[in-house]
Amino acid sequence: MKNIVISGIIGGICVYLTRMLPIHFGVHTILSIMLIIVLAIRLNNIEIHKAITASLTSVILLFISDMILVVFYNTINFTSALSGQTLVSVLAGVPSLILFYFIVNIIIYVKSMRVKNELD
Repeated sequence: MKNIVISGIIGGICVYLTRMLPIHFGVHTILSIMLIIVLAIRLNNIEIHKAITASLTSVILLFISDMILVVFYNTINFTSALSGQTLVSVLAGVPSLILFYFIVNIIIYVKSMRVKNELD
């Protein structure tokens, strides 16, 4: 558990610093994925194929939850409040993280039920 918290903090700092680099949009995402994979392998002792699968799955799920939120904000005409670096625009991203949390927990639950059914 301690390694997961440490890798999460280091990963968050690395992703933040990667996003601050003066590079084209999208390149920072690829670099961040590679950093997350390296952290998962080095700090958490996860096999390389599992680290790649987990990092790509988490990024795809995060994109999906962001897109759901963007569609929702567009339907209620809330996008004008999101244009700056205000507290409202920062807090507007919180529902996306909550949705991501629920999606991940649903996947964990479904996988645990599948394993339980295989054992029975």
